Amino acid sequence: MEPHLSTSEASALQLRLAKEEMTGVLKHQTKALLRDLLLQLPQLCEGITVAIAGAAELFDNFADYRIDLGLA
Repeated sequence: MEPHLSTSEASALQLRLAKEEMTGVLKHQTKALLRDLLLQLPQLCEGITVAIAGAAELFDNFADYRIDLGLA
């Protein structure tokens, strides 16, 4: 025969079980995210390099544009 739990004991047990479940899910999802990021790191680095070059070119063009308008 199982012991009967009071409402507060049952609530505390449910909270503990929910916390354990959420912690496990969060650990699993974090590991999966890091694994995916590490696998895609070369593509991410390439994308960052391209974006930085594009931003530098845009800045250079904008600086030339300001000089042409006499705004500098």
